[in-house]
Amino acid sequence: AQLVGLLTTARRLAGDVVPYADEVELCYGVRPVRVSEDTVMEGHRLLEEVLPGSGDLRTRLVTWRESHAIPVDRLGAVRQLAAFRLHEDGADPETVVSEVSRLGLLPWDRAAKSVEFLTHPVWRAYLTCYVEGLPLCRQFVSGDPHRFERLLTEQLTPADLQGAHPG
Repeated sequence: AQLVGLLTTARRLAGDVVPYADEVELCYGVRPVRVSEDTVMEGHRLLEEVLPGSGDLRTRLVTWRESHAIPVDRLGAVRQLAAFRLHEDGADPETVVSEVSRLGLLPWDRAAKSVEFLTHPVWRAYLTCYVEGLPLCRQFVSGDPHRFERLLTEQLTPADLQGAHPG
């Protein structure tokens, strides 16, 4: 599956025309379905009925979402815990799916996909880049534009970021 995705991307980069739906299916194994604007507008109508407050729909939706947001670092911690449960504790993957669903407030299928990712031989350690990396980058930058520029332009390692104290 990955080889087909790579070949498809290479074809596109070489100038071949690959219809969008075909490209998605070849690269990711799922064929996208076009949704009509009428369907989206029906969703807007339903949201108008149920979202609290007054004013335009966009503002009300953003306000509602922000009032229910869980900090990213906390959700990342659930995935990191799952990785340790799988790889250090030897927990059964089905048990870990249940834990990820419960602790991460995720539907079962999404939790199962997270655990599948964590058990993949290539990607199992990749999640730590996000869970540990974002707080590390935030701490390193600490509001300093020069440090942000360094983060974007230099090849810094996590050790570089940990060893640097802002101020």
